[in-house]
Amino acid sequence: MGHYIYAIAATPEEETLTCSGMPDSGPVSLICHKGIAAVVSSTPVLSYPISRKNTMAHQQVMEQVMKHHTILPVKFGTVADTLELIYEKLLEERHKELEKQLNHFAGKVELGLKLMWREMDSVYSSIIQESPKIRAARDRLNRRRGGRQDEQIHLGEMVAAALEQKKKKEEALVWKALKGLWVDHRINNPIGDAMILHHAYLVDQNQETAFDEAIDQLLANRESEMKLKYVGPTAPSHFIELHIQW
Repeated sequence: MGHYIYAIAATPEEETLTCSGMPDSGPVSLICHKGIAAVVSSTPVLSYPISRKNTMAHQQVMEQVMKHHTILPVKFGTVADTLELIYEKLLEERHKELEKQLNHFAGKVELGLKLMWREMDSVYSSIIQESPKIRAARDRLNRRRGGRQDEQIHLGEMVAAALEQKKKKEEALVWKALKGLWVDHRINNPIGDAMILHHAYLVDQNQETAFDEAIDQLLANRESEMKLKYVGPTAPSHFIELHIQW
């Protein structure tokens, strides 16, 4: 019987939680050593495959614990053979490191933001209207019923470059709106032409309301052309993930 580890928490109090853990695992509990706890559940499964069901279970336990304690996310799939190993190799040997990180993330949450265009046809139309060179190249190809392949490629490259510049302009507006409201950030690569940005922010809890209001203002009068996915507060997984080797 192994012990699955979800996170490290800042608390001297051992407790058993009411939330469900990983599939086939036992109750989720906090085991403590010198004011720091490992969030664990016993399990006969020593290797969990990455799946939506499993990753959601891992995430939900972290979200439950972070309602009451500062936490450090542990890499998905981390299992120890025994509780003694967790006490010795993690809570004791890495105590100073864990304490320092817990102090750093105390009072902070992660907020995630994805910003996307609703209709790409409208975006491409605006690119054509805003660029005489692109418009002229498009018209030339239309007159030639498609033109040569190299001309088509060149037009595609011009449109892609213009789209990237358009994304950067929108991203600059986001940075301006959120200036001074976060303490750290991570930039993920956008997926597809419609996604403008995919950011994660580490935010002090006393700035969370102001951050929410700034996000609301980003879409003021622009909801017909853009949509956003705003997630949080969540565990600061974009900023720290503990890798544990036994």
